[in-house]
Amino acid sequence: MLLDSEPLLHTAKAKAATAEYGITAMAGWPKYSPDLNSQENVWSWVERELRRQEERSDSFEDFRKKLFKVARRYPHADTLIPSMTHRIQEVLKRKGGMTK
Repeated sequence: MLLDSEPLLHTAKAKAATAEYGITAMAGWPKYSPDLNSQENVWSWVERELRRQEERSDSFEDFRKKLFKVARRYPHADTLIPSMTHRIQEVLKRKGGMTK
């Protein structure tokens, strides 16, 4: 998992859940690199879809199941990773600056 500055990801409950499910943070990834962070593209879409299905009574396990089910339906998965070469070139051209 990529950790960013989202406060929710750094709470005691989030840390306990990631430990319980064996989820680890990727080491050495820049803390702020939205143009190189494919998770940002996926997560914005997934979050909208999850909000539509959200129920107050959902447990963490309910959320986890919905998350994986929704994430697998991400409509641009076939082009997201292949676009990284172009994204990296654009970031290098801008000397690390944002491309959008």
